[in-house]
Amino acid sequence: MVSWSASGYPSPDARKDFNALLTVLGARGWREAQPSEEVPLAEGGSYVLATYKKQGWILNARHSSARNLTRSTALATDESCFDELTDDRRPNAPLSATAVP
Repeated sequence: MVSWSASGYPSPDARKDFNALLTVLGARGWREAQPSEEVPLAEGGSYVLATYKKQGWILNARHSSARNLTRSTALATDESCFDELTDDRRPNAPLSATAVP
């Protein structure tokens, strides 16, 4: 697993920087595994999750912005780490009554 994060006060360039990260991923052969969507937050601001895959790796890039905090993270995980998980424990699996977060 490899992770990266940046956080701090809201910046007008934070979302532009996040979009640049997604562009670089595409340019380096990462393919989008599912379409990303920006979701508005109740407190104002928004949240975006983008999922990419490449050579047995899954990368989740997230960006959230709120009144006092902006955060971008990228987490890459080798898919083989999920081999022992049951279907309801896999990332992006629908939550069930028996699933424990």
